[in-house]
Parts: sequence; structure tokens; C-alpha cells
Amino acid sequence: MKTIHIISSFAVDTIAASPGRRAQTRVGGPALWYQRYFRTQPVRFVISHGRQPGVAQIALRKGYERGVLVKKPSVISLQRKQHADAFVVSTLADEFDLASLMTLEGLRCVDVQGYVRAAKGRGLKRVHISDNIAHCIDIVKMTAHEKKWISPRTLQIFKQQILVVTQSANPTIVFEHGRRFAVQPRHVAAVNTLGAGDTFFAVFVRAYVRKRDVRKAVEIAMRTTEKFLKEKR
Repeated sequence: MKTIHIISSFAVDTIAASPGRRAQTRVGGPALWYQRYFRTQPVRFVISHGRQPGVAQIALRKGYERGVLVKKPSVISLQRKQHADAFVVSTLADEFDLASLMTLEGLRCVDVQGYVRAAKGRGLKRVHISDNIAHCIDIVKMTAHEKKWISPRTLQIFKQQILVVTQSANPTIVFEHGRRFAVQPRHVAAVNTLGAGDTFFAVFVRAYVRKRDVRKAVEIAMRTTEKFLKEKR
């Protein structure tokens, strides 16, 4: 059985579904969506997270969500020389030091969402990742908006690995060791998209670990995420 190690954060989310309605407070954060997905799969998984969750305010509107990180979660620290079939980093901010990836043995997968959020919060124009760290990341996932925040040098390195750029209802763009291709999603009339990106990446990594086929993994992730969105109420 494959082992997947998730490096992520939980959050206390205050969610406003529409103007004038009372906001709800519940557990959230990317770690929640990874936990929910992997609990349904025949795979061993562990989640490493900080001692304190983050705090976020989220506004849900038809077809999308918009969130603000009010309080960063605690730092995530790992012991050295850990082994897994895959490590998945999906943070709220920059609570995990990407340099620590170099001590891990297994497929290294990173969603840049938290690092872009942290750069915005510090007033930076770009996310710069050192070449040696960028080269050690095997798979990177980002949105088209997040892609604009990645430095050209880092982006060029990512394109030589496996880079997956999601674009909502537009085709997902994939770079596989320099080769570019696109995969078209199906239209889904979603209530909101909360958890969709994390679910997509969880499914992608699981499928890729099993089949080592990037295009197939993207297609499986798309179909599963479309089902996830359709089932939202």
C-alpha cells in the first residue's frame, strides 16, 4: 500500500454565504480537504501540521469563494530523513520551510497557494524560490493567477519538472519535463469552489503515484473534482 505524507494546515474558517446572513464558523484549511479525500482511499496517509490552526474569513458567492487569512497557523516542522511514496505540501501561508523538502525521500509535490499568499501579505511582487529547492520539487500545482506571482526563473525550472496550472473552467495547462499540453474540463455549475483546488491536487497526486501517467492523473483529478463540485449544497 502506498504512503502519502501531507504537510498542511487546518484553519478555523468564518464563512459568510451571502450578505445579511449569519456567518458560520467551522474547521477548514487545506489539510481538511486532503484528510477527507484520503480517508476514502486505500492508501496510508499522515498529516503533519502545526500546533495551532490558522484563522480565515471566507466569503462564498455563486461559483467561487474569496478568503482572507486573518491569523497564520503555527510553523510546521518535520524530523529529518522521512520516507514516503509522496510528500504533498499545501499550506495557508509560508508556515513550512520549503528547504526542508531536501531532507525528504519520496516524490515531492507542492501547491504554491500559501507561498503566493504570504508574498502578497509582505508586499512582495514575486515569489522567489532558490534554484536548488526548485529543482528538488517534482510536481508543482498552481492557478493561472498564482502563476503570475512566480518569478520567471523559478517558473522555468518548474516547467522542466511537472507543472500543473489550473484555470477554473478553462483548460488546465500541464508541463511535463518541458512538454506542454492542455486538458479541457467539463462545465460545472458550482455553488462555490471551496476545497476544489485541494481536492484536485490530492486526487492528482494519488493517481500519479499509482500510474505514473501525468495526463491520466489530470483527467482523473478533473473528473473527481467535477463530481465534488456537483455534490455541493
